[in-house]
Amino acid sequence: MKTGMKRWLQCIEAVVYRVGKAELISVGAAILAALSLGAVLLFPQVGAGEGSRSSFASVADFKSYAMEERSLDSSTLSFRPKTAAAAPVTPTAPDEEALDLAEENRALQTRLNDLCKWILTNFKGKYPLSEKFMTHLRMAPITDDYMLSSEVAEFLKVTPSEVTRINDAFLSAADTLHQIEAATITVKNPRPDKVILSIPAFEEAGLVMKEDLYAALEVTLGGARFDRFLEVSEKDLAGNFYQFGAASRTMIFELAYTSETEMPQLVIRDAWIMPGEHNTRTIEAVESTVTNLPARYQSYQAWLPDYVSAYAATP
Repeated sequence: MKTGMKRWLQCIEAVVYRVGKAELISVGAAILAALSLGAVLLFPQVGAGEGSRSSFASVADFKSYAMEERSLDSSTLSFRPKTAAAAPVTPTAPDEEALDLAEENRALQTRLNDLCKWILTNFKGKYPLSEKFMTHLRMAPITDDYMLSSEVAEFLKVTPSEVTRINDAFLSAADTLHQIEAATITVKNPRPDKVILSIPAFEEAGLVMKEDLYAALEVTLGGARFDRFLEVSEKDLAGNFYQFGAASRTMIFELAYTSETEMPQLVIRDAWIMPGEHNTRTIEAVESTVTNLPARYQSYQAWLPDYVSAYAATP
């Protein structure tokens, strides 16, 4: 009996483990399946004949059955439904052993109840993705000011203290990036209303920056969550850090006049150039027309002419 109850709990805990591993199953069905298997392990004599109670319509049915008051049959040391009040007897060694088993079973029942409550609290209404679909899931890891995005924080169940440490790691990497930019940036003014900022690739320094950032994230998140973070966010994370030095960047700021009386708009062309094999290049470019300088370009005002910086102050 004792062994059967423990094997029952192991079945339930196995369900929690598999659901935590993102198997695409119904949590309710998994619980019922494990509980039904537990019934067979605990009560093998049940279900031997037609009309037996070897299967249950719900967790509540099984729990009601399992919690029925039992009395001891001292000849077989098995539990049977109580039919009449037992007369006081002097406890024997088998009786004491059965009482110990009953006490331990009550403790196991309490653990089972707590486990079921935990499952319902954490998985009710949720349908985890199977592993084969996780490769298609992508989330933006950071905001424009290098803070951990709320979506990733919720996805990884990051605690407030962990958020603080992760943000510190991102800000440290961003500070390193800005120092590299300041040391390598060049400025060209082909026309009075056009300026070009160029930042070359920095593979060696970028590799050091990547190793430091990844080490800080792994220490904070642990191996399993860090791997999951990379699965859903690594591509976008690399994009925020010049592919960690493998890409060069060119930013073009140009005024665009729509009429002689209106204030011109600011056109920004932002491109990252990645070298490829066989003398090829991959270019990712974004063009935007704005009346206010976006926050991600504020840090470049030291290299921008006054007519561009004026858009940063526009209300």
